[in-house]
Amino acid sequence: MKKNKQLTIALSAFALTSLILLIVFYVSGVYPFGDRSLLKWDMELQYADFFRWWHRVLHGQASMFYSFSKSLGDNTFGLTAYYLSSPFNLLLYFTDDIPFFITLVTLLKMASAALTCSIFLSCYPFSLAYGWNLILSVSYGLMGYNLCQASNIMWLDGVIWLPVIMLGIWKLISSGKTLLLYFSVIISIISNWYTAYMICLFSFFFFTYEVLKQNDFHFLQTIKQQFRLFIQYCITMIAGVLTTMFFFFPVIRNLLQGKGVDTSGGWIIGFHAGIRDILKGSFVLTVPYTGQGLTFFCGSVVLLSMIGYFLFSKRKYKERIWSLGYLIFLIFCTVFIPLENIWNGFRKVASYYCRFSFVVSFFIIYLAAVFLSSFVINRRKLNCVFVTGCCIFTCAELFYGSYQTFAGGYGGSAAAFNQYASEEQRAVTAIQDNEAQTFYRTDQTSSWRTNAQHFFGNFNEGMAYGFMPLSSYSSTYNRSIMYFYNRSGYSSCNRLITWCEPILTSDTLLGIKYVLGDIAALGYTQNDSENYNGKSVYTNPYALELGYRVSDSIQDSIKADNTFEYQNVLLSRIVGHDVQCYKPCSSVKEANESGYSWKVSSPQMNSIIYGYCAPAQGNDLELYIDGNLRTYYSQWSSYKTFQVGTNDAAEHTVELRGTVNRDNIDGTFYYLDLAEFQDVIDEISQHQVHTTELKDGYVKCEYTADESEQLLLTVPYDCGWQIYVNGQKTDAHKLQHIFTGIDVSAGKNVIEMKFRLPGYKKGILFSICGILLYSVSLIFFNRLNLYRRSEKE
Repeated sequence: MKKNKQLTIALSAFALTSLILLIVFYVSGVYPFGDRSLLKWDMELQYADFFRWWHRVLHGQASMFYSFSKSLGDNTFGLTAYYLSSPFNLLLYFTDDIPFFITLVTLLKMASAALTCSIFLSCYPFSLAYGWNLILSVSYGLMGYNLCQASNIMWLDGVIWLPVIMLGIWKLISSGKTLLLYFSVIISIISNWYTAYMICLFSFFFFTYEVLKQNDFHFLQTIKQQFRLFIQYCITMIAGVLTTMFFFFPVIRNLLQGKGVDTSGGWIIGFHAGIRDILKGSFVLTVPYTGQGLTFFCGSVVLLSMIGYFLFSKRKYKERIWSLGYLIFLIFCTVFIPLENIWNGFRKVASYYCRFSFVVSFFIIYLAAVFLSSFVINRRKLNCVFVTGCCIFTCAELFYGSYQTFAGGYGGSAAAFNQYASEEQRAVTAIQDNEAQTFYRTDQTSSWRTNAQHFFGNFNEGMAYGFMPLSSYSSTYNRSIMYFYNRSGYSSCNRLITWCEPILTSDTLLGIKYVLGDIAALGYTQNDSENYNGKSVYTNPYALELGYRVSDSIQDSIKADNTFEYQNVLLSRIVGHDVQCYKPCSSVKEANESGYSWKVSSPQMNSIIYGYCAPAQGNDLELYIDGNLRTYYSQWSSYKTFQVGTNDAAEHTVELRGTVNRDNIDGTFYYLDLAEFQDVIDEISQHQVHTTELKDGYVKCEYTADESEQLLLTVPYDCGWQIYVNGQKTDAHKLQHIFTGIDVSAGKNVIEMKFRLPGYKKGILFSICGILLYSVSLIFFNRLNLYRRSEKE
């Protein structure tokens, strides 16, 4: 009977939260009730494309372990685990309507958070009335954190599992049972390991708080009496984490290629928010995200109940002091930079501060529940009216806050997104249908998010629509690929891998054959085919195959003064003799009130002029070429090298207009001698591989060598690749810090590359150890409890 009542309350919380959100979406015109999508910030820039890619994975059109659509090709398991491992994402199997899916999952996750909170409140010995449970649960489901982080819905899985893990801790403390804690830790890590880390960290504080409260906050007495319980808690948590290693250990290996070894974070002693921000985040329902916002608010009833706990509850003075200390410490962690970095995974985040503030909100709801469990108006009828009034007020308040968030903070058109997606898929299909070659790469000069300044964009559309670009943007990037792109001149950013304009030499070496361009791709030929989303199809007549012969000098490090000299040396190392495809242009710099300008010219010959300006970041500048706006050029996601033009004009004008915050911006301009470039490419193309089969995680190609030779494959080197030449397993080596090098012998060589997820075998062994550790601890502590019970008898 009691379990049925608990289930009824939990389902009521789920239903009421869902109803409030449905009404909010309907009134706000959120898709599918209107055209307003929930595509905002990273949801629009990253996750929408990842969701579309995951739809392809679920339908067998792509691999969750490796993708040639992620930059030059990369391990995607870390991306899967961080963004897509939530069980809710399995719903993508049934739809590729991404705006609808996002709306649905946002509703389901917030309602599920209310459900798990209700279960916690029902099972924990609060003795809460039905109405209070409903109020607190719905307040948790629609708290400020959830509304502000609706654009990061993968983090909401942590909000769902937090109450379950805390209930598992209570089960351990009250009855010595660990099964719920063990399995909830496993599921939370698999659902989203990032927020699970924060929950596991918070679980330590919640555990210590609970055992101290059990012993009337006598510190030494608690240590003496509850040490065995602490050991059991630690073993259960460690066993739970170890059990997930079949999943998580390959993720760790993947993260060590990029962000996992990022040491650029600032561990300065300081605060990123002050008392005013804390108060604002505590007393206002939603704090629109500004990059610095805090939000702990869960509704006025929760706030007043928490205040009532400290001021009016009959709890012991010592308990209230300790509770206040824990609350202040948790809030302090959200603003004090070194502690915040620890909660964020021992690194400083560049956006979305206080990603773990949901644990603070949960603790606030916990304290409110303690107060409300003993708050009863003597007259039963009046008490019922009061609780009902509070419930109506809370629903109205949460409705208003949700409406303000979704109607005021979201405005992208779902119909426009779906129309773009349909056209983009049509363009990719058209290219694939007309191309007989197995290997070729495709990129584009604009995407769904590219604005009027030709700035920003979606750099994961290759994954979403099934083509092979150079671009990629995620928190699971490969530093080797990014380093190569920086040296090649595509970008100077260290946070995302961008391709925004053609650079004919490196495009050719990397096998970019097609460009979907809304600006002319110089050196390419424009196809007569139709236009797609304002982009024409351009073909690179020089594009090379997946691999080609290189000289022995390719293994030597390259030192070059600039991007263009780097490419000259790279081409020289490939062919084995000196080439100078890029040559310096004549340029005259002028400083003026609006910024800088350069007059650029090259000899009258068949050539393409390129350039870049540095340092540009930190300024507020637009790039104009011959009076035409090209791009917004001075922010972290801006690209580096741009096409100036051909030598059809005696002189070109390059301008940076806007506000200069950093002086001494210099321009570097070179022209590409197309005749010499043609000779070099002809020489390379005589010794190319022939790709016969290519899919995510598998490559098969053929190459006939005149003698023992070395091949460079434009596949990023990864220890997960198993390489076979004529059926014999062979070792590869890394070339130029990124590419895969293979030695072949004279005659015909059949090369196969098979990707096996690095770390999965060790991960399975760790998982077995975790299961064994938990099983042994379960037997040991059960026998220990039986022994102690028999001693007492």
